[in-house]
Amino acid sequence: MILIKILFNGIIRTGVPGQGTAQAVAFEEGSPGRPGRIVAVGGDSDISALGGPGTERIDLGGRLLLPGFIDSHMHMAVTGHHMEQLKLNGVKSRGELVARARAYIEEKRLPEGEWLEGIGFNQEEFDVPDMPDAALADEISRNHPIILIRQCYHVAVANSAAISKIDPSSGYPGAERDASGRLTGVFRERGMGLLFGLRPAPSRGEIERRILSAAEKAVRTGLTSVHSIDLVRNADRESTLGVFQSLAREGRLPLRVCEGFSPHSPEFLSEFLEREEWRTPTPFFKLGFVKLVADGSLGARSACLREPYSDAPETRGKANFTQEELEAYVSAAHAAGRQIAVHAIGDAALEQVLRAMEKIEKSAAGPLSVRGLRHRVVHMMTGDLSQYERAGRLGLCADIQPAFLLHHFTMSGRLGPRTETAYAWKTLLDLGISLGGGSDSPIDTFDPLFGIYCAVTRQDRNGSPEGGHTPGQRLTVEEAVKLYTSGSARLAFEENEKGTVEPGKLADFAVLTRDIFTVPPREILETRAAMTWVDGKLAFLDLESS
Repeated sequence: MILIKILFNGIIRTGVPGQGTAQAVAFEEGSPGRPGRIVAVGGDSDISALGGPGTERIDLGGRLLLPGFIDSHMHMAVTGHHMEQLKLNGVKSRGELVARARAYIEEKRLPEGEWLEGIGFNQEEFDVPDMPDAALADEISRNHPIILIRQCYHVAVANSAAISKIDPSSGYPGAERDASGRLTGVFRERGMGLLFGLRPAPSRGEIERRILSAAEKAVRTGLTSVHSIDLVRNADRESTLGVFQSLAREGRLPLRVCEGFSPHSPEFLSEFLEREEWRTPTPFFKLGFVKLVADGSLGARSACLREPYSDAPETRGKANFTQEELEAYVSAAHAAGRQIAVHAIGDAALEQVLRAMEKIEKSAAGPLSVRGLRHRVVHMMTGDLSQYERAGRLGLCADIQPAFLLHHFTMSGRLGPRTETAYAWKTLLDLGISLGGGSDSPIDTFDPLFGIYCAVTRQDRNGSPEGGHTPGQRLTVEEAVKLYTSGSARLAFEENEKGTVEPGKLADFAVLTRDIFTVPPREILETRAAMTWVDGKLAFLDLESS
């Protein structure tokens, strides 16, 4: 056998229990109809001896090689769209928000009547933490329909020009009103969908550009696979699916995508579950799971809690489904043998999910049990020990977003004493719950090294708070790396293909500028991907930052 490539003189963390490290890995490059796979892993001399005349040898220069990173929860197309939008992250006042938006309109020479979308503001960081409203958005412009999206993506603000486009017969679901009954311009949850439905649907060319922009940037961080949710909006669901399929078929996707979809009705769910795409996965694209959103976010106070918010005792948030509605969705997807991923941030939403899963578990067994289908709770951010124990007994998995803990520092007042059992990653691991690590991009950066840093330190970029928030829930570097490798691979039923460096698995690797297992945790923030290999091919190279 002529080996095509050998990476040698490295520190290879295989991720295989009990195997330790290696120095070299030999693999074949993928070709149409045949994925690139690992042939051997071991010492430099042993692996070098396997080479032949056609072997290419690449010196890693003592760098750390890990299995390719996998983001277990993001939104590729929306992330690509976000890269083109007005960025409002870090805005510290209402005045600064207006100034930044006006400058964007001028810089882009945005024609009158064209939509302006901004994303990333967090009013909790304002000097006066009041939610923006239509009056503020009107200060930006009355000649452009405007949507300003909060950092959490669960609440948005529209100006008068955008609101005027809403059909009054809709009843303005999710719209906030003042004491006199007037629309304030603030829209939550279902109201977000109402606003987004006003925008012109993107063309296939725009969708392709957004997906490729996000994918190419993701590869630069060491990501080789993502679990993405893009099949959401009715207006562009088919176009988005078609673009993914075309890119994968043409060999133009730079990383592998496991795609989820969100149904808007039980009838549509039943129809979509019959799609041929479920049965015809390809090496770079597959339909993987059904996404349901049980509640909102802590930032918008729309996450559904069992007890009122500590800083807003008049509300507990709101569930997006009744118990019966959620169970109807869950049972339909489960009966079809499809994995379910349910967004549940509040402990009341988590309770709904647990009850729905416990109900189907009574009549399910084997591969069609909750454990067999590896149903996921997305976020599993708040709860108590008894709820986590029930999740463990059921065999539920969890998609966690370590960087979300940073938002908690400006919102700890939301939960009060309940904050001590929030973001309980170590507890979940100890209970045997399979965890995958994600970003929910564009909510947070999809750089997995930042997620690893957050999981290990439970601190922000400035090292605050000292010792980390609830430090007993910190993960080791090894545990944190597994979130983005073998953990996420298992959530997609791909542990036999990805997540570790061993013979027979896909030749997907991330080579880092520093050994994050030996440097001080703070230095993880300064670590970058030096190489990314996908399917045995070099997808990204930057040795200058090493």
